[in-house]
Amino acid sequence: MTFVGKIFTVLVFVFSLVMMSLALMVGAAHKNWKDLATWPADKADAKHPTGLVDQLAAANKKNEELRQENEHLGRKIESEKAARTIEIAKLEAAGQTLLQQHNALTTQHQSEVEALAKATATLATAEDALKAKQTELDNLREEIRVAQAERDKTLLQVVDVADKNHQLAMNISNLQRRGMELASQIAKYRAVLTAHNLDGETDVSGIAPKVAGIVKSVRNNGQDITVLVSVGSDDGLKVGHEMNVFRGENLIGRIRLRSVDPDRAVGESDPVFYKRPFQIGDVAQTIQPSASLDRQASNRN
Repeated sequence: MTFVGKIFTVLVFVFSLVMMSLALMVGAAHKNWKDLATWPADKADAKHPTGLVDQLAAANKKNEELRQENEHLGRKIESEKAARTIEIAKLEAAGQTLLQQHNALTTQHQSEVEALAKATATLATAEDALKAKQTELDNLREEIRVAQAERDKTLLQVVDVADKNHQLAMNISNLQRRGMELASQIAKYRAVLTAHNLDGETDVSGIAPKVAGIVKSVRNNGQDITVLVSVGSDDGLKVGHEMNVFRGENLIGRIRLRSVDPDRAVGESDPVFYKRPFQIGDVAQTIQPSASLDRQASNRN
């Protein structure tokens, strides 16, 4: 075989390899376009997806939905544009009104500023006049203060004299009233002394106050009888005072006190007046001045 034949042999071998590769590639890339176009969706998987017809129908349906949504959004946008146009018109009208109000307020403020300036000038003039009046008023106040001090001094002297006169008048009135009360008391005391056969010279140190007590205990030793009563020196009793002893309305005896404590006293029975034995619970009463004088008279007799 010649060299050229060898070259052609090699070329044929290479060409066959290329053709074999192309055949393999074509075989690998071969598709069943019918299945690809019409494969049902219920049988679709990773190897055989849904057919192109169904995909196109779904895409058309989705496209129709998007178109309808786009139209709905377009109408909504147009409605919002109209509403915003109306709102903008209202805001512009309100802004115009506010601008007019601002201009009116600015004019009013300018007028008020001018009026305030005039009032300030007037106030300054009034303040100057007020300062002059204040100086004059201070001078008058000082004069009034001096005059008031003199008047107060004189008034204090007058008040002091009036107080002294009033005090003297009250003292005189009190003394007169006290004199009348004392005269009335003296008359009452005289009537009491007369009712009890007493006079101003009678010694009353031995007269007991009007007191009543209860017999707490009785002691009889055969020679004398002693009685313990429930009243004592706190009630005004003293040694030597006499007390009648009653049982109910009946007088049963008389005792003379021989010892006195603050809340009790011990008396000795007077045999002249002893009628019945003393008992616990009997009532002992002090003897009134007339009865005491009767006792003194009976003793003298």
